Amino acid sequence: MPEKNPVAANLASAATDGLWLDPSVPANSYYIGGVQVHFPFKPYPSQLAMMNHMIRALNGSQNTMIESPTGSGKSLALLCASLAWRQSFMAKRRQLLANVNQIISRFCRDNHQLLVAKFAGDIDADDAELEHASAPDKPSKPRDPELAEPARPKDNDDDDDDFMPTAKSKVPEETKNKPNHDPAYLQQMALIRRAETVDYIIDLARTRMPDGVSLDDLSVLSGFKDQGEEASHAPRIYFGTRTHKQVSQLIDELRRKTPYRLRTAVLGSRAQTCIHGRAKKAAASGESVDDMCRTLREDDNCGPFRAYRKIIGHKKLARRGELEIWDLEDLVSLGRKNMACPYFASRDMAGTAELVFCPYNYILDPAVRKAAGINLDHNVVILDEAHNIENAARDAGSFEVTDSQLSVLAFECAKLIGDQHVHDGELLTIGGGVILLEEHRVLRTFAETLSNWLQRDSNTYEYRDFETETSVWPKPDCPVSLVLQRLALTPEVVARIKSAFSKID
Repeated sequence: MPEKNPVAANLASAATDGLWLDPSVPANSYYIGGVQVHFPFKPYPSQLAMMNHMIRALNGSQNTMIESPTGSGKSLALLCASLAWRQSFMAKRRQLLANVNQIISRFCRDNHQLLVAKFAGDIDADDAELEHASAPDKPSKPRDPELAEPARPKDNDDDDDDFMPTAKSKVPEETKNKPNHDPAYLQQMALIRRAETVDYIIDLARTRMPDGVSLDDLSVLSGFKDQGEEASHAPRIYFGTRTHKQVSQLIDELRRKTPYRLRTAVLGSRAQTCIHGRAKKAAASGESVDDMCRTLREDDNCGPFRAYRKIIGHKKLARRGELEIWDLEDLVSLGRKNMACPYFASRDMAGTAELVFCPYNYILDPAVRKAAGINLDHNVVILDEAHNIENAARDAGSFEVTDSQLSVLAFECAKLIGDQHVHDGELLTIGGGVILLEEHRVLRTFAETLSNWLQRDSNTYEYRDFETETSVWPKPDCPVSLVLQRLALTPEVVARIKSAFSKID
């Protein structure tokens, strides 16, 4: 049965890191796979099944493929399930870190000499640990739960390393005046170097349980150690779609239908987001917006680029702001009003966002993924409308080239080679710049070879659109190996071409 008015009741406790619940958006609450999911209406059976399947996969860090009929509300179910899981994951993570910090604080209170040996560096650690191991075991005293300070989860990830000061233990008179022997300092060091301290406590427990640490505490520390980096990692959700229109639909559903609010970002191309007049004129005349953008920035002639941080700090995009969840059109409009670049602002904000929307190629294409600074390790990746993945993956592993592009490349390389002359033993162009003669010859040869092969009578092409004919390789009678053989593209030749291109670029 759904809980009544769950959003208003859970508003304070539900705010995990940047994610919070908007009480003005009506929603029911369902427990699915141990996770509380806020859904805008009574879900269809297919939506319940999808959310259950997805949450089980996320809990197990597994891949999953979900298929459901058109019109069954797949996208909304995927959004709510993934955001609910992240909310639950972050709450458990904060609780674990709070418990670990509390155990470390108790260890610091009762084991001053071991801390000095570990972090102060002027007492032999082996001697201190030998003394600890040979000391007689003390009967463990059960802690009164009413007297023990409860572990409190933090409201913000940035505060995970904060700690509450504990009572100072007795310190030998000869060391209490040394700054690096101060109990508060040592506790701070132990908490800052949390993973190292956990390893230290576990190693000590192999010979004798340290004072102030119980078997239950040791189990908590071992669980933290087993999780490794994931214990301190906040997973980001990458939501990939085929087109930007689908991204807009997802954002609209997230804003209007769900109570989830969090830091979001949308990745798009320069052609979609550039507001510079010269770049837009270049696009209108068929020139590359990317090339014009690079030229303007290299010449320090792009005012919006220099001011793009105005967008990042804008109050409308802040937590609980009017555009906390924004689309590219919102960002472009804000960029025009502030004469700030939406493209670089969106890329910067994607680095701190908890949910990132992007087209498939930002996830599937390694070159695009690297350029956008996307790291998929230990993060959640959702590919909506996945029946389009085959074509997207093929595009990511392929390239398109026209005979006119090859002709221009060969002509430009030949012109540069022909224009060079020698001055004081150095090859120079007429403009005075250094010319890489051998590298340009390699690229010219490659362009001419490929162009000549494309124009062979034995190759067949199909009409695609105005003044364009196309062909796709490999073909049944022409495998890739045969194509490479006819082009003399051996691994050594390919390596030379890549080297030449990288040096010229």
